[in-house]
Amino acid sequence: MHKKLKSGNYCDIKLVTLLKNDIYVEKIYGKKTIIGAKFMPVLFSYFMKYRKMAESIDLPICDTSYEKIIQGSKNSYIVEFQSYIGTNFEDFLRNEQNPQILTLYIEKYLRIFQKIWKHNFPIGVDPSIRNFGIDNDGELKYFDFFPPHQKDLNSNYFLWPEPSVEDKAFFVKRYFTHDQVRVIYGQLLRHLANHRLISPQKVKTLISTILGAPARDGLIISPILKKRVLEQPNPHDMDIIRMIACELCYEKKLTYNQLTMVFKNSHIQSNNILASQANLTMIVKILNNSNKL
Repeated sequence: MHKKLKSGNYCDIKLVTLLKNDIYVEKIYGKKTIIGAKFMPVLFSYFMKYRKMAESIDLPICDTSYEKIIQGSKNSYIVEFQSYIGTNFEDFLRNEQNPQILTLYIEKYLRIFQKIWKHNFPIGVDPSIRNFGIDNDGELKYFDFFPPHQKDLNSNYFLWPEPSVEDKAFFVKRYFTHDQVRVIYGQLLRHLANHRLISPQKVKTLISTILGAPARDGLIISPILKKRVLEQPNPHDMDIIRMIACELCYEKKLTYNQLTMVFKNSHIQSNNILASQANLTMIVKILNNSNKL
């Protein structure tokens, strides 16, 4: 069996059946985003270090059976086979109707970040809900190791694609500091807003309980900051903008479709924070109108 799946930002993905009807996910990095034959060995070495670090801090990650570089004359590819995880966490959060079960899995999700924070952010895990899945044993697993953002012992950061000097601080804060809690909070609320079974305050309580005081403090958006973001936004405000949008949706001042639009138009495109300034202007206009209701 070969079944093509929705591709990621950097790879082509499909289901394949190997020996004894075992189903795996085949990921090929380097076809959708050209990496280049010279840089690929460097990227692959970080890719392998990333997995080893995830294992060393006991992150629940999916099994991988094969990782290799396929060399070409002008470009090269990384080929990876992962164990198949049938339930995507995004679909689960949107569709599960039992608040107790939802709470249990939100706690599992937060404890993954607790491990990373406890070890002072050695790797950058993308909090996007679709990067996690629930396996046949009911365990939540992380499966998207690319790009392999990580920090070395001298606190040097490997970020690929390489951001501009102006934007690097934004990416470091997003992946390697307690400011990451804003991404985590926004990701959870975005998908829970599909049914509103768990309130923003409940999510904040869970985050504060598991990730501690720095996380609690990171979720506080002062009236002064909120006013500045809604009047003079810049791309580095994207996670605060998403938090505001999520809470407006829970207050029924923003529709779920509008919330989805906010996230789609504030998505990081490769190494660019936003696709365009026009998107940012449009989003903030919608939020300002909703905030007045």
